[in-house]
Amino acid sequence: MNDQKKTYRKENKVLGKGELGDVYLGTIVETNEKIALKEIPNNLDKDAEKSLSNEVSISSQLDNTNIVRMLEIVEINNKKYLAYELCNGGDLRRYMRYFKKFDEELIQIITIHMINGLRELHRNRVIHHDIKPENILIKLFPGEDLTPGLEKEIEEIKEITHMNHINQNQNNNNMNFNNNNYTNNNNMNNNNFMNNNNINNMNNNNYINNNNINNMNNAYIYNNNININYLNNNNMNINNINNNNQDNNITTNNNNDNNTPNGESVEEKERILKILKEAQFKLSDFGLSKLKNDVVERNLCGSPLYMSPELFRPETSINSIENYQVDIWALGVLIFEMFFGRRPFEAFSIDELSKMYKKGEYYLNLEENESISKELLSFINMCLQEDPKIRANVEMLDNSDFVNEEIDHLKKSQLNKEELMKELGSSCKIDSKNNIVLDIRTIYFKDEK
Repeated sequence: MNDQKKTYRKENKVLGKGELGDVYLGTIVETNEKIALKEIPNNLDKDAEKSLSNEVSISSQLDNTNIVRMLEIVEINNKKYLAYELCNGGDLRRYMRYFKKFDEELIQIITIHMINGLRELHRNRVIHHDIKPENILIKLFPGEDLTPGLEKEIEEIKEITHMNHINQNQNNNNMNFNNNNYTNNNNMNNNNFMNNNNINNMNNNNYINNNNINNMNNAYIYNNNININYLNNNNMNINNINNNNQDNNITTNNNNDNNTPNGESVEEKERILKILKEAQFKLSDFGLSKLKNDVVERNLCGSPLYMSPELFRPETSINSIENYQVDIWALGVLIFEMFFGRRPFEAFSIDELSKMYKKGEYYLNLEENESISKELLSFINMCLQEDPKIRANVEMLDNSDFVNEEIDHLKKSQLNKEELMKELGSSCKIDSKNNIVLDIRTIYFKDEK
């Protein structure tokens, strides 16, 4: 925070929708620096006030290149705003939709940035609790431009997002929580929820291109933050997901096509990729974050498909819930998704996800012409361990082979499906579709560092 008095101006440009209100482009008058202004409504409910308090108290103590910087709370024309640095590249989900899958070089860059941000969080006793692509924002160097390559994608997704918002509002009663602690089971705005019926999630705090892209119905259960009491949670049913299967194209690999999914040339795709590899990736949105060892309520919060298995067990202790390792699991899911184009555990309900975790198996959808480095797979394996005590911490990840090896080495150590099956031997299974199946209770590689 800078103590020097600054004058802020709100521009007539909406960057996106936050949980609390619109996010506008702003300007620091003295320097002409562009920023993001996140509107704070006058009347907030209890959960929104708690989320805002978390955001302010945690963001104000953090100062790191890979964490979105909150400047201060400002008042403009009798309205209050949270002022943030502007991340002009939007969120990571935007590019995961565009490319479907990332190469290991970009994944390594993003991973290094995330480890740097997480190290700062954990050093300050902060558990993020909601790491996912929508909460990773991108800052491009001045003068860099990702258009026109992504403009068509943005417009298409904005339209589909609008339709999904309508569909979701029409199906609010499809969500049923058999929990005696609820007084309004059919109310999507129940005080125990965090923004379940808001397609434009609160993490859009500084989009520059009106990025409603983050919630194009990527399976409702992982885009909606939840904050629910622990007892009897497993009957959360999301029935309208089957009507919105258009999003499944995220698992399609078009990397070998002559054109991108939007018809742009390979040259345009490579141009955007080059810009991304020089960008800064930043953790954002601390509305669900917690301070370790603080007195907390026994609740479940986050985005389900990025939440670690221990969070779904009623017998889990508060110490396990408020553990840094929940962020490590989420990072592992993110990295898996960037490479494979899908999350390791896909489910339409909490009950289904819990059953998947109990079984503990996930598969690697390697195509015949694809390969993965042993270092990357080892890194994912270190993160996706069921037992938090065995799961890696930030220091272990920072010292891993995947983070420290040169990209040329990673390219030379690539294993195709057949080679990987041979490397893993009897420690892995093969499913009916000839996919390699791994288990969250097994360590497959010993990291050499």
